[in-house]
Amino acid sequence: MKKTANRLTPERPSSHEVTISQVNPSQHHNLILEMNSYRAEPLQRELKQLRILLLVPTEASGKMPNVRLFKDQLRHLVKEVLAIKFQHNLEEYLAHFQPDLILALGSETLFPEENLPALKASNVPKAVWMADAACLTPTERNLALLFDYIFTQNIANLIYYQGLWGKHSSFLPYAADTDLYYPRRVEDCYQSDVLILGDFQIDSVLYTFAYSDLLQGLKVMIAGRGWEPPRNFIDITHSKDMSSYYNG
Repeated sequence: MKKTANRLTPERPSSHEVTISQVNPSQHHNLILEMNSYRAEPLQRELKQLRILLLVPTEASGKMPNVRLFKDQLRHLVKEVLAIKFQHNLEEYLAHFQPDLILALGSETLFPEENLPALKASNVPKAVWMADAACLTPTERNLALLFDYIFTQNIANLIYYQGLWGKHSSFLPYAADTDLYYPRRVEDCYQSDVLILGDFQIDSVLYTFAYSDLLQGLKVMIAGRGWEPPRNFIDITHSKDMSSYYNG
């Protein structure tokens, strides 16, 4: 079946949405960009014809995906991906590259004031994939206001994003780093029924899951800060070979 996408119009109400989803690890963590029908242009465009302008902070943090791998995966899905830094001349790149989608990564850096006019004036759909795994910071709140579509690492943040008028928000964790995770066989000591990854936060989804009855009788390993492993969980937080535990 041919994948197609219409050109998006962010001013349309939230009855339509854009989603980026992660596929099974066995499929190399490819990213699927799905754009549902917007009626601004009746002529559909093939997904492979889309051009994405990828905006990344000057200094990438450990909370962000590997930009090189991320860009390479997107290139399998669309016609062209151009990655530029936040501080590059956005107006110039918009004029010459003419993207179909602006996608920003990360959320720990303020967007430069000199590029705000070009970003706000552009009719190109704008999305930000936040690195907001913890509680929302003022920087993240301000960055979210600039974009039409918001993807969050923390499902608890959806309440805030959904309260922003005219925004489309979705819970979408980053895919695993393929430099760290790649399918392979491992020894029994690395194998488990459930591997919990994430820092301890009371009343969070992980907290509720860890203390539920769903894990009774299972071999569970846990990696994250602040945990006092419940039951007979195995704490592997300080392991130097996380790749093996992922495969286990």
